Amino acid sequence: MNTNRNITIIILLAIIVVTVAIVKNEKANKPEIETGPINIGVVAPFSGDAAAYGEPVQKSLQLMSEKLAVQNGINGRPVKFIYEDGKCDGKTAAAAAQKLISVDRVSVIIGGICSGETLAMAPIAEAAHVVLISPGSTAPAISQSGDYVFRVAFSDVLSAQSLAITMKTMGASHVAIVSEQTDFAQAMKPAFVDYAKVQGMNIDYDESFMSDTNDFATIATKIKSRNVDSVYINTQTGASAAKIAKALRERGSTAQFYTYFLSGSDFVASGDAVNGTYVLDVGSVANASIGGPFMQEYIQRYGSEPEYAWAATFSYDTASIILNAIQSVGNNAESIQSYLYTMPSYTGIAGNITFDNNGDAQGTDVFILKQIKNGKLESVK
Repeated sequence: MNTNRNITIIILLAIIVVTVAIVKNEKANKPEIETGPINIGVVAPFSGDAAAYGEPVQKSLQLMSEKLAVQNGINGRPVKFIYEDGKCDGKTAAAAAQKLISVDRVSVIIGGICSGETLAMAPIAEAAHVVLISPGSTAPAISQSGDYVFRVAFSDVLSAQSLAITMKTMGASHVAIVSEQTDFAQAMKPAFVDYAKVQGMNIDYDESFMSDTNDFATIATKIKSRNVDSVYINTQTGASAAKIAKALRERGSTAQFYTYFLSGSDFVASGDAVNGTYVLDVGSVANASIGGPFMQEYIQRYGSEPEYAWAATFSYDTASIILNAIQSVGNNAESIQSYLYTMPSYTGIAGNITFDNNGDAQGTDVFILKQIKNGKLESVK
């Protein structure tokens, strides 16, 4: 009798242990209760040289927050964007992701903007089964960084190809490349070199520099001695690019400058040295029929256009896609992930967007060529 009773007790205890384990596992996989506020993490550079990218991210999402408040949130639940400064630095962004997941218990993180931020956060989000969706990171490695990793931005491979074709069309023949030692710039460089050679251009000088470099005199002197006709300024921020341009002009270089993405005042309005520079920018934000109303709303709210229009528009589209997912399938990361892979085409400011099997955005209208004239960007026809 006692033996049977002991066996029964053991079985009941085992059932209790298994049940508790299942409940704990379910709680671990559910970041928050379905009746509370919806917390969405946002990681972007809000300080340092790259803060010019983070400001329009936060402002565009603030516009969305104000609309959501009027609409009573999503499915009756208030939405809160929780901002963390990634500083365009992988280590800092990784710590921010850990905090958002473990403390704020988010199902989704919007970010990073810099590729180094996103690549550092990707394994953390993947391990926690939290959706990470970047509005601005373009490094090719992001395509293979995890099943929970998505991006509305496009790969540097496409960017490099477009820039090489543009430079050849504009008459570039002998080219110097100056690249910052960041994930973004270092991913762009080899792709650009490959396409430049296909276009018949010679790479006569190729130099990289650390992000904290302020003195570009030696690099500028070497470039001047090569007698190149074109310089590709391949930097993470406009502040660094402006210093390079100034150093080159001070040493008498008459080469044509080319860059990509640097449409903010930290580069465009930095002085005479950058005048005439060609900037390959995101064409979709110039689409008046789609982007126009958003830009008008942004200007009305903040008094001026965003420093970097792509950062504002891509962030707004990214948040809109996530909110559509939550409205459709709830605030569960696995459900949101499945939704993103199979969602119908989303028509946003940046065009029509779907995601491929790697989480890369498909279908966006991409580039437009601009030139700096008297401290302002003008489209090149």
